[in-house]
Amino acid sequence: MPSPQRTVDLVINGSLVRFDRRAVAEKLAVRILDEPVPALAGARVAVNVRPGADAREAPGRGVAFLIDDKLWPISSPDVAALNSSIVGGVTDEEWDAYARGADLAGPPR
Repeated sequence: MPSPQRTVDLVINGSLVRFDRRAVAEKLAVRILDEPVPALAGARVAVNVRPGADAREAPGRGVAFLIDDKLWPISSPDVAALNSSIVGGVTDEEWDAYARGADLAGPPR
């Protein structure tokens, strides 16, 4: 759904996740609404995914945005590329050391 800041907000696992780029949100959303949801007005945004946000990848672990020292898993490196994010490789140990945000990859499509 559009937000008042001209971004796109997704509700993921009960949290509001704000994306500056609609194309990124579209890759992760089941559906995007054309109008804001009044019940969510004023809801706290858990994370804002800005263009160029850092991303990390570990062998066999997938890809995640790295925001506020948390990994926010995404569905593929293509999503990171749409966000102009550079994906840096990390070891399993480094991956495991990060705190976790919500899984942004969502359900299988």
